[in-house]
Amino acid sequence: MCFLEKIHCLGGGRESARTAFVRPIKTVHHYQCWLNMQLLMCRDNKSHGFRYYLERDKVGDDAVVFGGGLAGCECAIHLGMEGKKVHLVEMRDELAPDANVRHRPLLLKEIEKYAVVHTGYKGIKVTEEGILCEDKDGNEVLVPGSTVICALGQRSRSDAAKALMDAAPYVRVIGDAAKVSTITNAVYWGYHAALDI
Repeated sequence: MCFLEKIHCLGGGRESARTAFVRPIKTVHHYQCWLNMQLLMCRDNKSHGFRYYLERDKVGDDAVVFGGGLAGCECAIHLGMEGKKVHLVEMRDELAPDANVRHRPLLLKEIEKYAVVHTGYKGIKVTEEGILCEDKDGNEVLVPGSTVICALGQRSRSDAAKALMDAAPYVRVIGDAAKVSTITNAVYWGYHAALDI
């Protein structure tokens, strides 16, 4: 058994200024890596680091999407549309709270059609049968699935940003390096940083 700690996101051949935030979870085998919001999967008691959209034929008929943010919700809908039985696990009380205000209601309607939702569940252990979770009352609950797709949150790498602060006369931290957010916010912050130069 091993423990997940931090899985680095890679993009464009260089390490980005964000790190996937993964609480320690007991697993059966070792995870390899998680590339730029591409999803990590476990199948048949083995953990494989691969890109879901390139190898979706490896997903079993019953899947657990671990993480109910925007990426996890969209993945759950996609799998449901492909005819898979999908469970969506989120530790917060609501799904995709950071989604666009116009997009979120439509997203939640689709989730109702294609996935069984488990909010307030904290993942403890990935097993051969699915994910062992803890509910709000501290009870252990197994969410079944032969495939587990991790779509967990991220945390900014402020240490990398701080290391570059004296690299030029004017440095502004923007985008995911400042705060993991949306592309809209990153463009907005970049625009205002350029105005300040």
